[in-house]
Amino acid sequence: MRIRSINLALTYALLIAVALLFVLPLLWMVCVSLKPPAEVLQPSFLPTAPTLTGYREIVRSAQFDFLLYARNTLIILVLSLAGVLLSSSISVFLVIGLLAAAFARPFWTSAMAARRRVAVVAIDNSMSMQARGRWEEQKSRALGFLNGLEDGDQAALLVMHPAPWWLVPMTGDLSRVRSE
Repeated sequence: MRIRSINLALTYALLIAVALLFVLPLLWMVCVSLKPPAEVLQPSFLPTAPTLTGYREIVRSAQFDFLLYARNTLIILVLSLAGVLLSSSISVFLVIGLLAAAFARPFWTSAMAARRRVAVVAIDNSMSMQARGRWEEQKSRALGFLNGLEDGDQAALLVMHPAPWWLVPMTGDLSRVRSE
């Protein structure tokens, strides 16, 4: 338990160090942008007198048309976002359609194959099935189902207790399945 706590503490310490490594340049950039021009080259991290004049000068500058660049950025952002949303939604529908086709019974099968059925009868031979005629009731239900199968259908018997094992593996010989 103690080793696990030490490992967890070291993991969190490493994650915090890596996070600081990535966040520190961003914080440095914000701090420098809030410094007055005289303080920019000083080696202090935090500005002594934070100011927003640098931002005001950029927005009002005649040499740098901030509003034009902001508008262009917004147009690119909106168009990119619309393209990503459209392509992502189409991709999701395509993936869902392919998954549905992969797991559904194919609609292009022949009429003979469409009528075929595959059945696995799971047999629970635990002590609870021996109470009050449950075993005989379930056996008659399973036989009734198996008797409803036709030629071309397949069936198998799976025993579930104490561990799953095949009493009769998947086969088209329905008489063998019924006899077990």
